[in-house]
Amino acid sequence: MIPEKGIPPEHRPQLSSSTRPDLPEEKEKSSISPTISDAFGKLSNVRASVETVVKKQAALQRIVLPYPRMLECMWAFENMLRLGLETRGQPQLGMRVFFETGTGKTTSARQHALLKQATAATGTIPVLLASLSTKGTAKQLYVSIMSALGDGFAMAGTETTLRLRTMRALREKGVQLLILDEAHHPGRSGFSGDITAELKLMLDMGEVPIVLLGTDEAVPIIGADKELAGRLMAPCRLGSLDWAMEDERGLWTEFLASLDQEIVRKGISKELVGIADYDVAEALNAICGGVIGRIMRIMLTAIPLAANDGRDSIDLEDVAEAVDRWSIEHGFATENPLSVLLG
Repeated sequence: MIPEKGIPPEHRPQLSSSTRPDLPEEKEKSSISPTISDAFGKLSNVRASVETVVKKQAALQRIVLPYPRMLECMWAFENMLRLGLETRGQPQLGMRVFFETGTGKTTSARQHALLKQATAATGTIPVLLASLSTKGTAKQLYVSIMSALGDGFAMAGTETTLRLRTMRALREKGVQLLILDEAHHPGRSGFSGDITAELKLMLDMGEVPIVLLGTDEAVPIIGADKELAGRLMAPCRLGSLDWAMEDERGLWTEFLASLDQEIVRKGISKELVGIADYDVAEALNAICGGVIGRIMRIMLTAIPLAANDGRDSIDLEDVAEAVDRWSIEHGFATENPLSVLLG
């Protein structure tokens, strides 16, 4: 074949339409069903625009309320950090925060990290948040930390060299508190004695205090190692809220009221939804098991239900349907008392 370089365009061989191969874009276009395209177009005309729905959902996901127990948890992190600075060089302490998913563990950690980063010196990371791998090895522990520090060669080296590199990197980056999220993951492959031994060793090296975040699956894993448990401070109170307890009932209702107001303030709903009304709040507490994160997923599901019906406001019927679609479908609830309440 004669190379085309240097040949004028008018003299280059041309492929006929019958022999020219389809480009990927052409193949993709030719595979679209005309009837599907027409039906989707008609559906789009009667439903709210995707952009409108997504913007409202994104606005909801950006809501972070000053939930009292999250603030308590953030203060516990601050206490750990300051104590660590005061006793640097001595064996450090740790803390565990093991509760159900959705109770605010990771949100508390992220907010505290952002708070400290806002006043940090350039190039430093006062609070480092790293997620543990499911592999459950001592080496992977250090790989997770180095990855969170942005090290491009996080996996390079043996366990021993990685430990030394990690401790040096923590010092160089000015890390004052290390938070290890997903602490229950290694348990699936046997949160081995290697991991707990490394955590004890890191604490004994006196560099930084360590907070472990995870679900309650991790409680027996860490509790089985009494030496490690003996190095831990009392955990935060971030569990689910029990409607039968007056103070917890108050926390739940206040959270719903604040959320409802914020939903209106951000233009997600034109009017209050009414989720903080006493009977509604009780029904939602039963549906969510007292876990604040679950109500956020229910409201996320309710947004398109109202929007696609052409309404600017979310109502309780939307919330009840969202419970069926999210809570019950995902097995977080077995019944919907809100639907019963609304008749």
